[in-house]
Amino acid sequence: MQSVKHIFAALPRRASSLEGLEADRIPSRPNDYVALGTEGQPVLLVAFSGSEVYKTPIRLRHFSVDFGSTCRVRNAAGESFESKFVVITCSAGDVELYDFFLGVVESLLIDLPVLPETSDVQRSVMSLVELFRKLEVPSHRAIKGLWAELFVVYKSPSVGLWLAAWRGGVTDKFDFAWNQSRMDVKVTEGPRRIHEFALAQVDELAHATFVTSLLLRRSSSGLNVIELAMRIAERVTTNKRNLIQKLWTNVSDTLGADFAINSDLKFDPTFAANNLRVVAAKLIPKPDVLDSRVYDVRFKVDISEIADQTILVLGDCSSCA
Repeated sequence: MQSVKHIFAALPRRASSLEGLEADRIPSRPNDYVALGTEGQPVLLVAFSGSEVYKTPIRLRHFSVDFGSTCRVRNAAGESFESKFVVITCSAGDVELYDFFLGVVESLLIDLPVLPETSDVQRSVMSLVELFRKLEVPSHRAIKGLWAELFVVYKSPSVGLWLAAWRGGVTDKFDFAWNQSRMDVKVTEGPRRIHEFALAQVDELAHATFVTSLLLRRSSSGLNVIELAMRIAERVTTNKRNLIQKLWTNVSDTLGADFAINSDLKFDPTFAANNLRVVAAKLIPKPDVLDSRVYDVRFKVDISEIADQTILVLGDCSSCA
């Protein structure tokens, strides 16, 4: 199915007129449209059924929602008509956020009835409110760490399985966790695989533990985190609503208020794929801590030689799931 991003990109960039907003219908949703706003911004128009009930508009820094607005629409065939919609709009000044907006509004439609009531749309919209609120607070994670985790999901043998295992919060000890195994992602832009570890991450406890090491190289023709996330979303086939919601939540957590800078950072996916290595944690040298009063130990190790001698693949990490 054609994504809302592709529909928006194909809309004619004509100036707004009395004939209405330029819009095209969303496949499988005969009453809903992606439109070009009066200032060139993306707009989602969701038709609704039932009696119209006034609901307070939502106004955030980066997007807005109006319930029951009358819009004049000009479709791809050049025909104009007027109808009432729930109108979800990305702020015109946030060009860097357009792809993020289009990705998250598409997730809103997954479980929404073909012709919902405004209360149905309002419930779904509240999840978007939380995502966009995260873009108003500082980020607490490095963007290249998120890029690496997304890339691992994208290159994994099962996107759904790996999204389900992906961390659910910043306090999680490991980036990925299955029933019987754990995996952490380490990344560097340097020539050697020098990574920082917490001792607890490499200790062999009740679980098989792995480390995926990535070398990254910046490239203006590469992919940013939003582009990677959208590619992943297209490959999710089961439990779509929950997994895609988790995907965009983790992305918005890291983008934060610096989204303009963070979303502009691109890395070369071919270089990353050629320099991805999986290492069993038990092979990583670690300090011996003999005093029980010493805890939360962190250390750096050059695992370049270990990684080059390893033949594990990503599927080995989740094989115990």
